[in-house]
Amino acid sequence: MVAVVVLFACVLSGLAWAARRLRRRGGGGSLMNPFDEIWHPVAHQARIEAEAADERPAPSPLPGDRLVRGPLPERDTGTPPQG
Repeated sequence: MVAVVVLFACVLSGLAWAARRLRRRGGGGSLMNPFDEIWHPVAHQARIEAEAADERPAPSPLPGDRLVRGPLPERDTGTPPQG
């Protein structure tokens, strides 16, 4: 009986350690997804939407859009430069 309790405690502490380590490093989302889906469905849904946003391509420029290369020009505020 004691061995079962010790084994259960070791498994739970190992999962908690793995979750902290993987979340800190930013990886392991696929490893923790089943647990998030069961015990924290809002976090699971947010992760799915964030992954989908990462995979979306950048919007294409529309016909007639100016192509800007380099830094944007400074805006004229109407005040003379100080200096």
